[in-house]
Amino acid sequence: MIVRATPEDAAALGRVHVQAWRESYPGIVPQPVLDGLDPAERAAMWRRVIAVGEDVWLARDADGALLGFANAGPQREPAVLPFAGEINAIYLLQAAQGRGLGRALMRAAARGLLARGLGAASLWVLDGNDAAHGFYAALGGRVVLRRAFPPPAEWEGHETAFAWDNLATLVA
Repeated sequence: MIVRATPEDAAALGRVHVQAWRESYPGIVPQPVLDGLDPAERAAMWRRVIAVGEDVWLARDADGALLGFANAGPQREPAVLPFAGEINAIYLLQAAQGRGLGRALMRAAARGLLARGLGAASLWVLDGNDAAHGFYAALGGRVVLRRAFPPPAEWEGHETAFAWDNLATLVA
């Protein structure tokens, strides 16, 4: 089930965010960075994100356990990417993948952006995350930019921007 996050969800978001990074990025993100991730710091970040009214959508199982999330809002880099909206984050625990929850989170993010009048969006994906690249391509995303991480970056790496010119195609 997909629901909107509330401030009370911040601690669980912090834990799932860290777990999802550790599951998704071995060999892509330096191990010391993964080891240093702090669920409490991520929870504080999610409290701020929710408090300012950004869209945060949660994927929960039948018992209410958090399995993943998506966050979307206005484009953070309009000078770099000419899309009004941005999907800032989407993560799903490995054990929950393959059940349609990732697609459901993308639909929720697209609906939220459309409700804000943002009809097109982009998202960034770490290079080396081939599963995510394939997922976004299968959802109709097209590659619009590749770049090295902009400063200040914790480590050297590259990312690819995918974009959708018409988010309505994600919710149809």
